[in-house]
Amino acid sequence: MKQEPKEKTGIVRDSQGKFVKGHSGHPEGMPAFTEERKMKRKVERDLKAEFTRKMEESLGISGTTLTTEAKKGNIVACKEINNRALGMPKQTHEVGGIDGEAIPIELTVSKAIEKIYGEDNEKL
Repeated sequence: MKQEPKEKTGIVRDSQGKFVKGHSGHPEGMPAFTEERKMKRKVERDLKAEFTRKMEESLGISGTTLTTEAKKGNIVACKEINNRALGMPKQTHEVGGIDGEAIPIELTVSKAIEKIYGEDNEKL
C-alpha cells in the first residue's frame, strides 16, 4: 500500500493513520524523568530488593541456584519459590455422570458384614 504522508499537528501519517517510516510519534523525543518519576522508580527497586532479601531469608534459600535462576527470569524457578513461600494451589476434581448428574454407585458389603457379625445379622 502506498504511503502518502499527511500533516496533522506536526505528525506525519499515511492514509490509514499509521506513522510513516522514519517519523516518530514523539517528535520532541521521550519526556525527561521528573523528580517524582525518579523517586517512584527508586522506591520500586528498594521494595523489590527488600522483598527478595526477606523471602530468601525466610525460606532459607539465600544464594542458591534457585534464587539465581529466578533473578534471571527463569519462570520455573519463580514458580518453585512461590510454591515454597505460599504453598501449592489447591486442586479439586469433580466427577459427574452424563449432563453432570450423580454417578450411581452400588456397594456390596454383605460379605464384610457376615465376617464381622456372623451369618445371623438380622439384628442390624
